Amino acid sequence: MTRLFSRQKWLLVGVCFLAASVRSYFWNYGYGQNGSHGLFLHGDGYWDIARLLADHFPALPQHWRALQILYPLYLLPPALGKADPGFYVFWLHQFFAIGTCAFLCKTGQMIAGSLAGLWAALVYALHLQIAFWFNFTLADTCFHFHLSLFAWITLRLGVSPSWRTWLCWILAGLALAMVRPEGMAVFGAAAGVLGLREARRRHRSVIFLGTMVVLALAGATGALLSLQKSPVIREKVFSHIHVAWALNYGSQPTPTSAPQVDRLLNQMYAEGAALAAKDPQGRDMWYWISEKGWLRIRENPGAYFRVLVDRVPNVLFPSFYREGVSIRYKVFDRGMGFFLLAGVGFALIWRTRSQVPFRILVGLAAVIYACVTLIQSEWDVRVQLSAHVLLLPVAASGWSWAWQSALRERSRRHRAISPPPANPGKTI
Repeated sequence: MTRLFSRQKWLLVGVCFLAASVRSYFWNYGYGQNGSHGLFLHGDGYWDIARLLADHFPALPQHWRALQILYPLYLLPPALGKADPGFYVFWLHQFFAIGTCAFLCKTGQMIAGSLAGLWAALVYALHLQIAFWFNFTLADTCFHFHLSLFAWITLRLGVSPSWRTWLCWILAGLALAMVRPEGMAVFGAAAGVLGLREARRRHRSVIFLGTMVVLALAGATGALLSLQKSPVIREKVFSHIHVAWALNYGSQPTPTSAPQVDRLLNQMYAEGAALAAKDPQGRDMWYWISEKGWLRIRENPGAYFRVLVDRVPNVLFPSFYREGVSIRYKVFDRGMGFFLLAGVGFALIWRTRSQVPFRILVGLAAVIYACVTLIQSEWDVRVQLSAHVLLLPVAASGWSWAWQSALRERSRRHRAISPPPANPGKTI
């Protein structure tokens, strides 16, 4: 047993080394700042928040990504030192990538054994679509680490639901929510699922479940009525940038090329700014962008539903819905999609262990896909790749079970065909 554990440990070390090597390749040969290789200080807000914190610490900056404060806090040391952040970010992202591999291995091992865990970590290590974003100051690499940690602790609750595990789960969920916006949705969905499971253990009745459904529908209806009847709530909600993107940008068909995306976004910004400039109440552009999108959805909800449905295969196989995609990208993207979908299907077929863990992981991945679909973020493929972190342990478990089943079937057929061994002690 000790030697087996040692072998598994060193295999995981090898996988982590492979992950670091792949990401070092993209760091040295990817597009860096000013056309050079290395770090790319992306203008998505995180590095800006880190510099604002460095100038005004500990006051939180007034920034549209202020709720996603954790990754800027990770970036704070080089911002405080006014030093070149390249060396620091390289090792910070390596730590996140290696940590993600480790937690994916633990999660897969909990579902279907050590082989599935190693497969999940290996596929993540070689995931070129994820590694491509390694040298960008974007929160995705950090989000994958916290997502894999949160998934592992969530499954641990089914094994040892102690107060310590619950406390770790709450802290991991709060950290996840402070890295990317979809982290809040994942944390909330996981809390709802675990709360419902705990309630069902205490109240095993159809009446209870029916009551929960009625309360959920009542809450959704109340929220819609509040948006319609209360100008204060409506302005507060509609003035949020993510709501504006979901209602306006997300309610239109997904473009297939970068110039089309730019035209759509520039048109949205221009119309929102023009309406805000004429507004005597001083409501900002995001409010009016939300209003235009909300009006589009109300006038033709069927068209909006078709837009969302058409976007689902785009989320799963983005290379089918892009212009100018290379052959190498198509092969890898479609191969990865097949690995995930087939692996999840195998996991549903070979039920050698409880299906609860991978149902939870698939459900949380569906939450990320839903967020991406509603906001039309699937065009920026890096956002939906976070769902792969949750699906990899499930898919690896499914392939592991399928492989073991094939070996058992082969062994059974071999025994059926082979003649019985002769009995040397018996004579005629």
